[in-house]
Amino acid sequence: MQSQWPKVKFLCFNQDQGYTRLVNSGLKKACGDYFLILNADTIIADGQIELMLEYYQKQSKIGLLGPRLVNPKGQWQPSCFREQTWLNIVARRTRLGKTKFGQRLISRLCYQDRNLRKIQTAEWLMGSVLLISREFLNKIGYLDERFKMYFSDADWARRARQAGLAVVYFPLAELTHCHQRSSHKGHGIFDLLFSPLARTHLLDAIKYFWKWKNQ
Repeated sequence: MQSQWPKVKFLCFNQDQGYTRLVNSGLKKACGDYFLILNADTIIADGQIELMLEYYQKQSKIGLLGPRLVNPKGQWQPSCFREQTWLNIVARRTRLGKTKFGQRLISRLCYQDRNLRKIQTAEWLMGSVLLISREFLNKIGYLDERFKMYFSDADWARRARQAGLAVVYFPLAELTHCHQRSSHKGHGIFDLLFSPLARTHLLDAIKYFWKWKNQ
């Protein structure tokens, strides 16, 4: 690959580092004033990143910006959220999410009470596609590596908001995300027995709620 793209910096690791360390490693090597964090399972249509960057550059108080996400069939995917709670996590992982109460919890988490075709602030954004600036990075710092795979995006957004920077959902740009929910195998609470990623999700959740327990 290096011969195909000689201007690209490739970072090689002997073992899985997890989302958070991989992103931080890339950011520490990157040059420029703006950085796009992009999962490997995303597809970018022409002009979408330019739309995001143009809007970001015109605003003075943006910390994080993320686009509208759709699946390969063009169906909307949740990517902007209200703050997580333990009840939300239980609803998304168990049969509680099939009940009317659980569905209301998930709907509220995903801002289903808003018009998500409009540009707006959110409490946090899915880390699959995030645009940030060097100024933001210098002010807020890197992702918290206590979180291996999950919740580092929510934590970053929370730190941004505390510093007076907006977390912006920007649906005028749209990217395709082949989202697999790799920690969710459909076994509910038993995913903790069958899926290492489900256990990582639980551990990262515990760390997140412990970190912000007094706020």
